[in-house]
Amino acid sequence: MHRIQNGKIVESWNVWDTLGMLQQMEVVPKMGTAKVTAEKRN
Repeated sequence: MHRIQNGKIVESWNVWDTLGMLQQMEVVPKMGTAKVTAEKRN
């Protein structure tokens, strides 16, 4: 998103969904799909 003043970009905002990207790359499991639960570790 940009804020334009006098025909020029004077501010810019970026929003990154890093968690979503890492989940799509299967680096981080999606919520509720963890393979190891606390009960199985003990």
